[in-house]
Amino acid sequence: MTARRRNALVVLLDSLRYDFTGFNGNPWIRTPHLDAFARRATVFDRAIVGSYPCLPCRREMWTGRYEFPFRGWGPLDRDDVIFSEIARDAGYTTMFITDNYLLCYDDGNYQRGFCWDLIRGQEHDDWITDPTIPIAFPCRPDKLRDPYGRVAQYLRNTAARLGEEDYFAPQVMRRAIAWLERNRTLDGFLLWVDCFDPHEPWDPPYPYDEMYNPGHEGEHVIYPAYGLANRLGREDLAECRALYAGEITMVDRWVGRLLEKVADLGLMSNTLVAVITDHGYMFGEHGLLGKPWARLAEANLYREVAHLPWIIYHPEGAGAGVRCDALIQPVDLFATLLAWLRLSGPPGHSKNLLPLIEGRTRRIREHAFWGRFGEAINVTDGEWEAFFWPEEAPYRDRLYHIATDLAESSDLFDTDPVALAHLRSVAEAWLRAIGGPALKHRSYVPDHV
Repeated sequence: MTARRRNALVVLLDSLRYDFTGFNGNPWIRTPHLDAFARRATVFDRAIVGSYPCLPCRREMWTGRYEFPFRGWGPLDRDDVIFSEIARDAGYTTMFITDNYLLCYDDGNYQRGFCWDLIRGQEHDDWITDPTIPIAFPCRPDKLRDPYGRVAQYLRNTAARLGEEDYFAPQVMRRAIAWLERNRTLDGFLLWVDCFDPHEPWDPPYPYDEMYNPGHEGEHVIYPAYGLANRLGREDLAECRALYAGEITMVDRWVGRLLEKVADLGLMSNTLVAVITDHGYMFGEHGLLGKPWARLAEANLYREVAHLPWIIYHPEGAGAGVRCDALIQPVDLFATLLAWLRLSGPPGHSKNLLPLIEGRTRRIREHAFWGRFGEAINVTDGEWEAFFWPEEAPYRDRLYHIATDLAESSDLFDTDPVALAHLRSVAEAWLRAIGGPALKHRSYVPDHV
């Protein structure tokens, strides 16, 4: 009798911040279902983004190759070798369920290699075109990102919602539950559930909308313009955090329902389950809001966006309840999924996480590298962290001792030249190894430029 194939389930929650989850120590945001799942799985305490933001990060997961030194936002190319096609060609059923329209249309092609199911209407998906639907902005339009474009489209898309089950995260998880119920007997599947929440806009239903800032009577900035945080007042920022936290708690509830269904169907015994994210979000730290671009002198990819909450459950019990402090990156998911499904892929930059989960090793990489195409190359060894800007950028490089300054509040560029030079040599060697552009020598200009 032929042994049954293994299963894999990946749940990606877009823009989930590491320190906004209970299992990572947040004392005020309720994530009971993720917390319970974390106690049964391996929590990676040093997962660091690679390519930033949403699409470049996924392209690393899909291909197992670092992206940001070579290309930025954009679709999968025809010659990209991706895990879904490898699994499908080996006989696995591959399924992709998402409300992230960017992944499935001109911007993306990330559904390639999957059967797929797209829930329409998220963000500025041009789904509902009826111009007679009234638009009522929840705050002054100038506080919003692209108010008359993406926000107005979103408000039209969601005008007919009635209750919690009509919101996007519940729809995504309900579709995933229904698929599992009908496909539980498959001989090997790879199910990718890509949920746009808790990405903006933040407009959770009651009680989530009042859970973390009760009594608020001001405006609701559901999709703030990216950039300097001082564009919003203290009350607006507090309500933004509260609405984002409410989205997280709603998402947690519905992820919990999905995980409960996996258990009810008897699939936890042969299904690797990963709950991950692509990046975080900034709520005033370093004076920044959202995912600001490099035109701001302080727009480095700080920990608030770079530090990722990642949990992976091993169905054989390996790594249950373990907090792993090894450096890992999204690019490593490629090799991990293929190894779990007993498949092989092309050589790349991905490292298999199973030896960490199974306790066969304590480290798989000495450094993590991250950035956005055309901007700073960031590197850490877990103790020190440096940002190296391109020569033409009018910003100076930065150095932080994150072992004692995880908030990145004290730039040590002028005081620790040895650590800075070492990380620069590490970044230069890494770029040579992957065939990336050289890290140019540059002169520095004052911070105020």
